[in-house]
Formats: sequence, C-alpha cells, structure tokens
Amino acid sequence: MARRKRGRAAQRIGALGALVGLLVGCSGGGGKHETKGLPDPAPGTVAAFDLDGLDSRFELQRDVSDIPALSHVTSGQEGNAYVMDSGSGQPIDILRLTSTGTVSRFASIESTAIPLGLAALPDGVLAVGRKGGLLRVDGHSTPTVLPTGHRFTYPVPIGVRPDGSLVVLDADQVWSVKDGRTTLLAGEPSDGGSDGAVDGSGTTYALLDGKTTIADLLVIPPGQPPHALRVIGHLPGGSAPVSGLNVYALAAAGDDGFYATAGTHDGTADYLIHVHGAAADVLAAFGAPDKAATCAAGHRYPALGNPCVMPYFALPLGDRVLLVGQTDDAATPALALRAPAAGVTNRQVRGTAPGNS
Repeated sequence: MARRKRGRAAQRIGALGALVGLLVGCSGGGGKHETKGLPDPAPGTVAAFDLDGLDSRFELQRDVSDIPALSHVTSGQEGNAYVMDSGSGQPIDILRLTSTGTVSRFASIESTAIPLGLAALPDGVLAVGRKGGLLRVDGHSTPTVLPTGHRFTYPVPIGVRPDGSLVVLDADQVWSVKDGRTTLLAGEPSDGGSDGAVDGSGTTYALLDGKTTIADLLVIPPGQPPHALRVIGHLPGGSAPVSGLNVYALAAAGDDGFYATAGTHDGTADYLIHVHGAAADVLAAFGAPDKAATCAAGHRYPALGNPCVMPYFALPLGDRVLLVGQTDDAATPALALRAPAAGVTNRQVRGTAPGNS
C-alpha cells in the first residue's frame, strides 16, 4: 500500500497545485448501523462513518485529504479538534470539530503564505506555521504574528508543553518558543523532512533528518537531554518488530505518549499504535486495500481484524480517536475507536525503554 509520508517543507510549497482528494464512503459491509453524528464505538471495534455527514455546510473531508503537504489537523486541550486545508481556497478556513460532532468555522486566514501546520495553544488559540514565521489565531480577531525573536524558514508547530512553550520543527531542528524567545532543543540544520508530537507531560517526539520508522523517533523530555525511543516488541501474528514500522503521522495521546499511524515496509499492513513509556499497544490493524469495498460508513468492525483501509491521520477527540484522511489508493470512510483511557482492549507488545520518560 503506497503512502505519502509528510515530506520536506519545500515539498509542501510545491504541492500547492496538487488536487485535493475527497473522502467518500465505500459500499457494502456489515455490523451495527450508525446514523448521525460521531459514532459511539464499543471497546475493541472501529466504527466507519462519513465525515462530511456531520454537517453538509462544510467540506470537512476535503480538509483532511490524502495530501499531507496540504492537510493539517490538531487537537486542543479544551477538547476540540481543528482541521485546515492549505489548498482549499482563499481565504483558508480552519474548521473546528467538537467531541459531540458539531462542525463550525473557527477562523479564516489570508493565503499570502501557504500554511505549513497548526498546533493548539491554551485557551482555544491556535498557532499556524507559514514560511518565515508563525501566526496566532484566536477565532475572534484578525490573526496576528506570533513573536518568536527568531527567523524561521518553514516552521511546523507540533504542540505545547505545560509551561506554555510552543514546540516547533524547522529545517530538521526542534525549537521551543515562549514569551517571544526561541530556544533550540535538538537537531542539526538540514533540508530533511520532519514530523512530531508533544504529549501532555511536555515530552516531545520527533522524526528528523528524513528518518521514517518508530525506532528513529527522538524523545525530548522537559529539562532532559534528547534520547532515542526504545520500544521492544513484535506485531500481532508475526515476528516483525513494532519499532520497524514506517510512520505516516503522529498525534499526542493526552498525557501518555503518542499515537502513530504506521505501516510495514512492504505495504501489506497498517496499524494504529499507541506508544507510552516502554509499551507499544496496537489499537487497530488494517490489511490490504483490495478488501476495502466491504468497509462501509455506518458500520462497525473488529479493531484488530477489519476490512477498512486505514486513513492517514490520527485525531484524538474526547474519548475517541478518529482516523481521518483519504489514502493514496482508495476512497475510504473515516473511522472512530475508543481512546485507551476509555477502555479499549488493546493487543500489547511491551519491552524496555532505557531512559524513556
């Protein structure tokens, strides 16, 4: 199964002219039927649903397309999620999705520079990265420049630490921005791609220098030096190590590590993984996309054995984790499953993680 991993910031700029894919529900399938709003999946299941069915006024599915260079999602501390599509028009809309399934327009920003990412600040404020700097977007007034005291190139904000500092990736480096000052946390300048997430404890997880696997993740706990992520274990039903999976996208898992959408090198299987401390829990497993025709919006399937194609992004929202964003290969419904804290029964693969926090 081919995937587009988040590429270099320059590639984000070059992708402006790309067509944005649409999410549509597949036909067929079985299981319990869902009607309106966000589904309420039972533990151990995934519920397929039509993202655009939440509110016909907004093209939410387009905003979480299969083009990572143009699609951006984040979850806020106040319990909402936000999505933005850099190629959706002028001005660019940021949509807000609540845990009850209500969709609204949070803010609009002028497309004088292509947005490179967004992250939620405290009190419902967003930071948006664009070439040269950051914007502060509060949803009530005109977006303003976020002071940093630093000249960024292609900044990608990825999350906020408990002390209020914003973590930003730029040119293969990890930066902390607070009170108008910028501090280097890790990395060497280059033109490689990067991804990352910041959990509620303030620990940052970053893929730098074009790295691609879970084993390549750099861990940066607050006040401690960076170290490599070490999770030992194997995937269900085989001998493949979890650490060797290719990462597609990362998202913070509250105060407890991160979620990763990831897949095998040969493209035969995809997984939603929850990494926390020394454990890597497989929350859902997905097979080859040629079976996706049996995955239908409005139905539920076993999380560890379902016919659905895994969407690109993990988006935590209240007591659910949403999987959103069309794949390269086929149109697919969005999926919802219970967050681990809400009682999901996981298949766990555990090991030791020296120095891991």
